[in-house]
This record gives sequence, structure tokens and C-alpha cells, in this order.
Amino acid sequence: MNRFELIAVSLFCLFLSGASSAVTLRFDPASPSVLVGDTLDVGVVISDLGLGSAPSISTFDLDIKFDESQLSFASAAIGDPVLGDQLDIFGFGFNPIFAGSTGPGIVNLFELSLDLASDLDFFQADSFVLGTLTFDVLSAGTGVLDIAVNSLGDTDGNPLAANLESASIVSARPGGTVPESSTLALISLGLAGIGYSRQRQKRGVGLRKRRK
Repeated sequence: MNRFELIAVSLFCLFLSGASSAVTLRFDPASPSVLVGDTLDVGVVISDLGLGSAPSISTFDLDIKFDESQLSFASAAIGDPVLGDQLDIFGFGFNPIFAGSTGPGIVNLFELSLDLASDLDFFQADSFVLGTLTFDVLSAGTGVLDIAVNSLGDTDGNPLAANLESASIVSARPGGTVPESSTLALISLGLAGIGYSRQRQKRGVGLRKRRK
């Protein structure tokens, strides 16, 4: 194997190791459909961690961005509703945490684990909910939830690379649906056609009157 082939193989191995070490941050549900006036609960989920081994997560600081014209932030809670707080394995409740609004259209989720690295690596689940956000639905339309990572660390204090996935929220008025863009275009063409037809009818009436 020549030098160039060796470099190519090395770069490929680095690419594979980097891709495999990245965790995933996503929303659950990823594409909720709701009605105006409803309450929407969305979980921020981390996955692709080790199962009974590293990597595990010991700290996170996330900004969740949302459309204020569509949603109003109501509350937030740290931890998985079923598995419990996976950064506080034994439920001591000593971890520094924060879950709340930090500005227009932004909710911050933060936690720093005080558990031993060995406990987190062995007992922490490989996929769980970091926190749950609750919103009131204000208006009909389509909006997006985005995740911005301020920090995300493993048990050795090293940053974790993360694949970020957004959520698309479709809201409608009670008894109605949100028309898609193609539907809106067809409606606009139909209205334009009706208007044109009425103009032609008026012109035809006018010409008949003149002939009489």
C-alpha cells in the first residue's frame, strides 16, 4: 500500500469514527398536528448513546427556538417522564438544572450531573427525554422547533458532537384544516378564473345593450 492509499484509508477511518460517535438530538413528536387552543407537549430526546458504556451525557445546555406567532411557552420540565432524570441516576435531586424562557421565542434547558462518571456510563439509557416543553397553540399555520446547542458534554468533560433534527408543527382552527401551499395556489387560480368569467359576462351584457 502506497502513501496516498494509506492516507485515504486513514481519513476514511476517521470519518467513520466521527460519524459513529455523534449523538442525535430530536423532538418527540417530530411532526405534531394540533388545533388552536390546544396544549402541545414536546419532548427533547437524545439518542445514539452507549448502552451500559460510554458515551453517556453528563451535561447539556440547549436553546429551543419556536415561532411566537404560533405558540406560547407555558412550562418546561427536566427528565424523562418514564425513565426519570437520566443525569441523576439515583434521584438525589442535587443536580443544578434550569428549564424556562430566556428570551422571545427561546426556551433553555440546562442540567449538570453530579453523578459519578462510572454510574452514568453503566446505568444511563442509550435514548431518553432530556426535558419536556409545554406550549399553548395560538394560531393556525406551520411552524418549526429548532435546537441550538450551547454545550453538550460526556462524562470525561469532552464535548459531544450531535446531529440536530427539527420538528414541524401544523396547527389548524377547530373544525378546519391548514391548506397546503399547492391548495392555496389552486384556490387563487380558481378565484381569478371566477373574476375573469364575471368580467366577460358584464362585457357581453354591455355589448348586447349597445346593439339594441
